[in-house]
Amino acid sequence: MVKRSLPKGVHRVRRKLKCRVKYHFYAWRSGPKFWEDAIPHPVSPEFFQAFAACTVPQKTSANLIDGLVTDFLSSDAMPPKARSREDVELWIKKFQVEFGEDPIAMFEEPAVNLGGKLGHGNGGIT
Repeated sequence: MVKRSLPKGVHRVRRKLKCRVKYHFYAWRSGPKFWEDAIPHPVSPEFFQAFAACTVPQKTSANLIDGLVTDFLSSDAMPPKARSREDVELWIKKFQVEFGEDPIAMFEEPAVNLGGKLGHGNGGIT
């Protein structure tokens, strides 16, 4: 008998129904359900395609600088006066052009944080 295994990380849950058993497959524990079958070890290509599609990280605008800038420009955090709004829009759009497709997490890395050393007792950055 050949032992079949599931892809790494897949969480399988067995459900007993009145006349049969059904298996639910999740991408990980408490993750999204991507497959439902009566077979405990599916081998169909559709199963593996569904798993692959479920585990690929989605690149949404909510995770990108572009989405952050768009949200900020339409928020109440923008200055109320027209001249101030124009100044903020000018500089934030330059920032958006430069970093728009980059993830927000890029600015959360320790290497990006200068630790407040800009011009504080060290004569500036050389």
